[in-house]
Amino acid sequence: MSDTVIIGAGPSGLAAAYELTKHGASAMVLETSNKVGGLARTLEHEGCLFDIGPHRFYTKNREVHQLYLDILAEDVVLVKRLTRILYNNRLFDYPLTPLNVVRGLGLAECGLVISAYGLSQIRQYVSPREERTFEDWVTNRFGARLYESFFKNYTEKVWGIPCSHLGADWAAQRIKGLSLPEAARNALFRNNGRVKSLINEFLFPRLGSGQLYEKMRSIIEERGGIVQTNSRVKRILREGGRVRSLVIQGVDGVWSK
Repeated sequence: MSDTVIIGAGPSGLAAAYELTKHGASAMVLETSNKVGGLARTLEHEGCLFDIGPHRFYTKNREVHQLYLDILAEDVVLVKRLTRILYNNRLFDYPLTPLNVVRGLGLAECGLVISAYGLSQIRQYVSPREERTFEDWVTNRFGARLYESFFKNYTEKVWGIPCSHLGADWAAQRIKGLSLPEAARNALFRNNGRVKSLINEFLFPRLGSGQLYEKMRSIIEERGGIVQTNSRVKRILREGGRVRSLVIQGVDGVWSK
């Protein structure tokens, strides 16, 4: 039996098994669905491949970068980013470009956005207050007008939760390093990777984000590891402070150690 059992064949679970088998340890990965990759998997429908979400890859960590290249090999491609935001029935480039913003918003609206941002900075300077919610965090960095017209509606539509119920730390994690001045600076000078959400190109698997995890699975199995799909863990049985066995739906018997 395997020395280690990992529940879930998403990016983290497969990466753990990949490292274990790389160093000669045995590992078994159990996945409840019929595909590996978790939320980064790629699905096939009528001969077409679909990612179930955006999974661009960008990192400044050389070790992680090399791992990505080693696994994908000839199947990694460099993609020029093409992202646009539909706002008030107009398409805006993202990252922003100056002429596109001015043409789309108009000089008057641009002035209102800048004024609202300036007012938020003055208020924060005169009477600083702790950022508790998504609304607080975004308003301080983009102004009330952009928050009300773009961030609020989009965020509540996607997550189904009022922005006043989302934490400021969540906003900081989702919009790392970005603010209205940083977006404007990038529009004029380009940020050269300073802000991750503003990168202009990224690495991507040739056949969709899930290809990375399919190839990772193959490597794990070539090394003697096991990646077992359609296997839901029903119970975890412990003895003292140690896990001794698992009851797995769809598999006769249990894993035990």
